[in-house]
Amino acid sequence: MAIGKNNSTIALQSAIIQYPCFMISDETKNIILSLRPSTASPMKPSASNLFANIPDHLPNELFTNLFIQDNIQIERIVSKGHITPMGQWYDQARDEWVILLQGEASLRFEDSPDLVTLSAGDYVLIPAHVRHRVEWTLPDFNTIWLAIHLVAQDSGPA
Repeated sequence: MAIGKNNSTIALQSAIIQYPCFMISDETKNIILSLRPSTASPMKPSASNLFANIPDHLPNELFTNLFIQDNIQIERIVSKGHITPMGQWYDQARDEWVILLQGEASLRFEDSPDLVTLSAGDYVLIPAHVRHRVEWTLPDFNTIWLAIHLVAQDSGPA
């Protein structure tokens, strides 16, 4: 990201506000944005399995937060024939990148008549406030999604 000298202060302030997990460094009289985890809450090693701990019977979709820190939330979603109720739309305040790890699903976006059909390995970026819904998931098989939500600093987790 190149930042001009005349507006560098404004751009840096914007970067700090929008991306609190970034650190600004000025070691060589140049402005450098470098990835550096926030020191607000030191991370500890953690391991698990995305395909574990899924109940046999799912009366509702299963949402499990896997990781929340600063401006990112990662969650596992398990669907088994679940759809968004008719007439309802998701309208989220943050961008969402989602990948289908297992199963099949169809999404509908309010501004498009076409369905987006997903199979294992397919992913989609859903920008903030793009209204969408889940139209279909496999009825007799766990459809497993991994969703990454980019949370604005002041909006908190999903």
